[in-house]
Amino acid sequence: MNTSKFILSVLGAAAVGVIIGSVLSSGKGAEIAERIKNTAGDWLGKKIREGSEALEGSDTAKQRAEFNQANAPGQA
Repeated sequence: MNTSKFILSVLGAAAVGVIIGSVLSSGKGAEIAERIKNTAGDWLGKKIREGSEALEGSDTAKQRAEFNQANAPGQA
């Protein structure tokens, strides 16, 4: 690993540490746990929706390709 990547890694880890520290120091334990749970739930819900949309899109594309292939000119 070269020096610049190492320095960027250390700075990134420090930034994450500062963010986590500020979240943990800004409220009581139950409030923090609730905030983390809500944020994780929101993130997970978003990823599930994105995955569902991607799957729906791939099914549509597959069906369209099958239709086009079956109805291509010159097919018996």
